Amino acid sequence: SRDSKQSDESTKNMKEITIRFTTHTTGTFRGKPLRLRSKLIPPNGKVMKCPPTSVSITYSVDKSDIDSYGKITKLVTDMVMDRQVGNTMGLSGIAAAAVVAGNPPGMLELYPPFVAVERFFARPMKPILDNDEDGATNLPPFPSSVMIQLAKGVTASYFGIDDADLLANEFAYIDQLLGPLDN
Repeated sequence: SRDSKQSDESTKNMKEITIRFTTHTTGTFRGKPLRLRSKLIPPNGKVMKCPPTSVSITYSVDKSDIDSYGKITKLVTDMVMDRQVGNTMGLSGIAAAAVVAGNPPGMLELYPPFVAVERFFARPMKPILDNDEDGATNLPPFPSSVMIQLAKGVTASYFGIDDADLLANEFAYIDQLLGPLDN
């Protein structure tokens, strides 16, 4: 089973329209076995909670280009936004399923060699998990209007470069291949 929560945004120019949204995928490993590399892994009933990921889909709206009009011209998927969220070691997609199945991919399968070595020696990240016992979820602590204003403030300060007071003492910078780095 699978559940994806999404939020939407779109941008448009004269020749294409791009739709961007965020997904937070959860699922339970049951049903058919998972074929992974040369192995066939039987279902184990474990729940997979992926980190939030960004997806971008660009469509052609250029009527003068008959071959691509109305078709997808670019698809960007599984751009993990916060590797600490969930129980998949910060991975999404088939790599996340492999973690839940008990057969996680090796570092060299996921990252360039330099990044793999850096991650091997890095401090471990503490995962952020939902608290299933009391039904709590990773919902924002403030209404969305307040969260948007907070995000605009951080963006206006060049993500804390212009105003270090926005960064907590335990601040950590994390991107797709780098981090966590301390302030």
